Amino acid sequence: MGVKESQFFGWSEFSKIEKCPSGVQFYIGSAHLNIFKSYVNSSFPSKVYDLFVGSSTESYQPEDSTVFANLDYSIVTEILSRASYPKLKVFRYGVTELFCNAEGVNGAVGDITELLEKMPNLECLEVGGSFTLSKPLNLPKLKELAICIVDGWDTSFSKEPTEETFTNLFKSNLPSLNDLTINFNCYGDFERNTNYTFPDDFLTSKSMPNLSYIEISGLFKQGEIKRLKESSIWDKCPRKYSSICEAYYLAIDVHYEKNTAFVAGVSFTDSSQTKPDQVYYSELEVPGEYEPGEFYKRELPCITKLLDEHCLNPSVIIIDGYVYLDEANKWGLGARLAHHFSQQGREISVVGVAKNPRKDTPKDWEVLRGGSLKPLYVKGVGLDDEFSRNVIVSMSGDYRQPTLLKLADTLCRERAKSSK
Repeated sequence: MGVKESQFFGWSEFSKIEKCPSGVQFYIGSAHLNIFKSYVNSSFPSKVYDLFVGSSTESYQPEDSTVFANLDYSIVTEILSRASYPKLKVFRYGVTELFCNAEGVNGAVGDITELLEKMPNLECLEVGGSFTLSKPLNLPKLKELAICIVDGWDTSFSKEPTEETFTNLFKSNLPSLNDLTINFNCYGDFERNTNYTFPDDFLTSKSMPNLSYIEISGLFKQGEIKRLKESSIWDKCPRKYSSICEAYYLAIDVHYEKNTAFVAGVSFTDSSQTKPDQVYYSELEVPGEYEPGEFYKRELPCITKLLDEHCLNPSVIIIDGYVYLDEANKWGLGARLAHHFSQQGREISVVGVAKNPRKDTPKDWEVLRGGSLKPLYVKGVGLDDEFSRNVIVSMSGDYRQPTLLKLADTLCRERAKSSK
């Protein structure tokens, strides 16, 4: 019910359903509360095996509706929780199912803890959009779980799940679960966003002992990638995929001494820090001779070496150089670096901080710091320009170059000096 009428999908009016169907699909937003109330007050919830509540290609609502956010299903959750669903095996909630080539956007479904407790025989659960769990779930028959959150962060009702919700989800008793897909795509300003930590119950296979497929993406605290990939659940699972980002910045610099490249990276979680959280080093043979206009050929292998050697997956990398070479976005080192990670399924943003202008450097890339009248040239990829500039401006240091960026440069030079 609810797919918008078109040349492909027609509408049929009905006032009574003579026989209870095995499944019901509602392609309507929260503006249609009268329909959900009628459904809950009927005998259908106790009899259906398959239930879909979500939107289709284009969400719409009645002309007299007073509902502000049609994709805020929080009130629908409260209504659905009034019934029990003893036979329900498949529940898809808040999901956008497309009937044409369009983009799906999630909303929010609120606290679904009580609702899911009334579905004891659930075998497949799919949730789209922001949600809350007030305690771990107990779904002994659940075999498939998929949760996807994309877009919608600029709305008042759609927020990234809290750390408590994440912990409750991964501590849930799901002994029959085979397929787990968790896509918490809330990248960006990680100094505001929630950063997750895997509970031990999950990593030790206690809560989900029979997983055969794992797919996880989202923004996690530093060190969580290593914890996941060294865990027993990751080791036991035959099919697994992770595109996790960790919530920290990594400033990298490279110094060349004869045939050796010395790479240093400093990590920090707050742009105003005066000291790094961690320091990382790598050394490798210089990838090749410097070619004018082809700086990336020499520098990019050095940066990827540092990240791969230390299993680093920061949210933001800050480099000494350009992301783009001109206003037409001709790729520089930063853009090529971001593309390199994107091809690996790793969503890492890059901020380029260059000290010297190029012939075609746009004026709006200029950033003044520390009372200096000589600007830095700042541009990001994967982040909006204002955020990129604010990160560099807010970094500690009384001079033109931020303290931690200067430290990365100093450390790789000192490393080269000490190796002689």
